Amino acid sequence: STYDVMQRLITYLLFGLWVFWAGASSVRQEDSRWYKRSQARLREALAQQPVEGRARNIILFIADGNGPASNYATRMWMGQQNGGLGDEYVLPHERMPVAGLVKTFNTNAQTPDSAGTATQINSGIATKSGVLGVDETLRRGHCEDVAASRVTTLAEIARGLGKSVGVVTTARLTHATPGAVYAHSADRNFESGLTDEYSAGDH
Repeated sequence: STYDVMQRLITYLLFGLWVFWAGASSVRQEDSRWYKRSQARLREALAQQPVEGRARNIILFIADGNGPASNYATRMWMGQQNGGLGDEYVLPHERMPVAGLVKTFNTNAQTPDSAGTATQINSGIATKSGVLGVDETLRRGHCEDVAASRVTTLAEIARGLGKSVGVVTTARLTHATPGAVYAHSADRNFESGLTDEYSAGDH
């Protein structure tokens, strides 16, 4: 798979870097704390073993608005609160053995909203701003378009496989981000309809 190929390429790259630096007879910066820290991180990455088993559970965490800029600001603040420069601080989720970036966007807006982007995360397709569980052919606010434009969500796929699905949220259950897990709506503001849809499901 593409994932396996990428994992191998990353491993080869890290191993090559380690061999390159470890093989150097003299590195002027070898006593630098930054150099030592990088070497330690390379050793950790090389020691990481691939997961061969099949996942039994999937937990999707979404920190709304959590993009590179907010991560950078948080990293700087946390690092400086701990007496450092800020840039060198490592956030808890950055310590996970495998990490990546995902790009979400709306098809009709330069600045995306939570409904369309959460739909993209939960279905794999980009759609309009302000709609839930539907594709970009839907006219926002037109409930009669929902049946023809609804998409299959991760939750629906999981339930179809006999898995249980749950939603835990610090916002309203009918808010855009949690709503995208289970709802198909012509407008994120039609929250009473989202309540009915959630109640009708087996959650």
